[in-house]
Amino acid sequence: MNERILVVDDEEEVLRICSRALCSADCGYTVVTAKSAAQARIYLSEQEFDLLVLDIHLPEENGISFLKDVRAAHPNLPAMLITGYPAVNTVFDAIRMDVREYVLKPFTVRRLLEAVAASLSKVDA
Repeated sequence: MNERILVVDDEEEVLRICSRALCSADCGYTVVTAKSAAQARIYLSEQEFDLLVLDIHLPEENGISFLKDVRAAHPNLPAMLITGYPAVNTVFDAIRMDVREYVLKPFTVRRLLEAVAASLSKVDA
C-alpha cells in the first residue's frame, strides 16, 4: 500500500497514535500529520493525499467548515471524521459531504484501521 493519509487533529497524542498505527509494517500507509487547519491547508496545497482524517473540533476552525473548503479545492479527496464530542448536526453535515467514516474518541487502533480501510476501499468501489 502506498496510500497517503493526512491526519489533522490538535491533540498531539491522537496524531502520534494515528501515525504509529497507520505507518506500521502491516499497514504501510504514508502519514502526514497537521496540528491545525492552517497547517493542513499548506500540506494540501503542496502534496496529493488519498484520504483526509479530520478532527471536527479544531481550536481555530470548525472541522466541518474546513472540510467544506477542502471539498471545494479537492472534490474527490475522501474524508473520515474523528471527534470526542459527537453531535447530531455534525453527523448530518458529514453525511451530506460524503464523509466515509465517523469515528468517536477515544477509539481503538483496530477501529481506526477498520475505518481507514473502509474509507479507502470505497474509493475503489
